[in-house]
Amino acid sequence: MKRLFIIFPLLFWFGCEDESEKETNNLIGIWEMDMIYDFTDSTFVEVDDIFYYIEVDISFRERYVGYAGTDTACYTDWSNEEIFQSFDSDSGTVLILSGGGVIRVGLKVKSERISMSVEDMGVVAKGIKSNTTDFTPLCE
Repeated sequence: MKRLFIIFPLLFWFGCEDESEKETNNLIGIWEMDMIYDFTDSTFVEVDDIFYYIEVDISFRERYVGYAGTDTACYTDWSNEEIFQSFDSDSGTVLILSGGGVIRVGLKVKSERISMSVEDMGVVAKGIKSNTTDFTPLCE
């Protein structure tokens, strides 16, 4: 019986998880892409009205805003879920099946901003975590 009094606290101590040691994945969430790459001027341009959102979780989805910045703005439904592979808490790759081929898209979070790069093109968009959860009205 005395052994149980010694062993039980030890088991409890080893079984408790230290909350500070939990790893968070910075990629997970809804992102609004607020900067796009202008290939003409080779610079990033801030967009006046957000028209592109991505959602990263165990998969990758995207949606667009139709007629952004107008009174008739509407949202497309989320795209099909694409294959997402997380490499660490700050980066991952999406494989998008398109036209019989595969497009590899890289995602990287740095200083609370996400960068989206497309193979053979480099970084094409940057964004921030979105506070938007209401994507209405849907486009018809």
